[in-house]
Order: sequence, then C-alpha cells, then structure tokens
Amino acid sequence: MMNSMVGAGRAEALEPAVLLAAAVALVARRSGTRMLAFKGLAAVEYGLRDPRPSADVDVFVEPERLHPFIDSLAERGWLQRTSDPDVATFPRHSISLFHPEWSLDIDVHFRYPGIELEPTESFEKLWMQRTTLWCGSQPVQIPGLADSILIAALHSLRALWIGRHELELEALIARCRSVDADQLVVRARELNALATARPFLERLGPPRRDIDWGEPSAEWRLRTRVSEPMHRRALHWKRATWRERAGQVRIALFPPITTLIKDTTTTHLPPLAAARAYLRRWRRGLASVPEVLPIILARKSGRSGDHAEHVDERSHARL
Repeated sequence: MMNSMVGAGRAEALEPAVLLAAAVALVARRSGTRMLAFKGLAAVEYGLRDPRPSADVDVFVEPERLHPFIDSLAERGWLQRTSDPDVATFPRHSISLFHPEWSLDIDVHFRYPGIELEPTESFEKLWMQRTTLWCGSQPVQIPGLADSILIAALHSLRALWIGRHELELEALIARCRSVDADQLVVRARELNALATARPFLERLGPPRRDIDWGEPSAEWRLRTRVSEPMHRRALHWKRATWRERAGQVRIALFPPITTLIKDTTTTHLPPLAAARAYLRRWRRGLASVPEVLPIILARKSGRSGDHAEHVDERSHARL
C-alpha cells in the first residue's frame, strides 16, 4: 500500500533540521498558513534516503499565503537571500531565508519544478495526501509517501550532471523496488508529472508501452538539459525580439549588485569590490563565447526547450 512507509521514522537523526521544521510549522500555524515540510525531512522519515546533515529546511506553502508567511518569518529575524532578477533564464520556485542565529536556511517553495500543475492546484493535491510527523511536541505536516517519492525523484532528475544527484537517483530506485509502480504512475498523472518523472518511473518495472507520457514543459527541458548559465542565456536570446535582447544584454552585463552577492550573506558591496565582481562576471562571459556562439548562430526553432536538446548532450543522454 502506498500509505505504508518504506522505512521507520528516522527524521530525528536530523536534529537541527527537525527543530527548525518544528519552529517554522509553529509560525505557519500562527500566521494561518498551510505548510508542508518536504524533501529532506520527509525523505528521511520515509526511509527514502539515509540521514545526513542538512543545509536547509524545505517547505511548500499555499501560494496565496506566501508573502504573509514570509513577513511572519521576517518579524522573527529571518532575512531573504538575494536572487537573480533574470527570471526568464533562471525561473524561480522558492525564496531562501537565513537567520544570523541559525546554521540552516529556510527554503520556502511556492511551486515545485517537475510538478507541472498550476501552483495552487499542485499544493492542494499534495495537501490532500499529507500526513503528520511529530517533531518533539510540534506536529509538522509532510507529503504522503507517493508524493515524497516523486518529489525526491524530480529533485535528482533536475540536475543529473551533479554526481551526487545521479547517485541519489540510483539509491532511490533501489529503495522503491517494492513500491507499487502503477500507483506512482497514477499519482504522477494526477500531479502532471508523468513526463518529467518518466526516467525514474520507467526504471521501476518492466517496459510500459500503454502509457501516454506526454511531453515535459520547455522550462523543465531547459532546467534538466542545460547546466551552464551562459548556455541558458543564449537560448533565450534565440527566441527573444530585438527589444527583449537589449534588456537581456543589459541585465547580463550590468545586473544589480544583489545578483553579485546572491550566494552570500553580504548585504552590500563597496564600490571597489563591486567593480571587481563585475570584472569577474565579464571575464566568465568572454570565456563562454566560443561555446555559446554556435547556439546563437544555429537555425532558430522558436522554443528554448527545443534548442536545449542539443546543448548539453551528456545531461540529455542520462535522461
């Protein structure tokens, strides 16, 4: 049965993450926000991966309550990490927050890549299959087993060029051999994740020729088959109008300072440090020209996902 657990509850092994998840769940309840703690916490609880230290706690909140929830965390000292404003090249699906007194981030998702339903509908479907994990004295809602399996698979499939993700996918497949693959297929169809999870689902049983897998979105193909930022920019250049291209050049060459510090906890850069950061960015861009020029000069087909078929052959082959 899909309601049974693959492994006994072992989330307590991730004590810092468990404590933070309990605290965030309490904030969610007090702010009137429905929230699911998922990925690492749920995966360990279901025995889908071995316990290990975590760098963040991942939560999925109902999209309509995203900003009030973020505000509630801000009132408690949580600060947003900066992100790249080029959302066409780097589509956003979450907001990361850090706190000076916590060693872990909170990654607040308002949608999940690979689940290709509209965000509110995807949250509602996940919420309907939730279960409760007790973290100390606090109840924390987590997705059901089938949803947690699919979320774990999609997380690995999103970046198979990272060796750790490939190993995690192999381990997940091994742990799910006894799971009813047909029920996973049904659930993936309900979440509009059949096409995106197909490489995982096809390996859980004998070949299935009776399934209409469909096609993943252009965004998913871009995420999974194009690992280099400059390659992504080149693909978007291909489908853009001349006016849009002017904006793309501007944001690529002169992004706001927040882009230069997005992977740090720094809140500003002195002028000299900013100049050096821009120079490093331009040097990386120039070094990528020989690789991206063939993409730009290739025949335009109109869809970034189509071009992605030919950009990262290694990643595509693994899919």
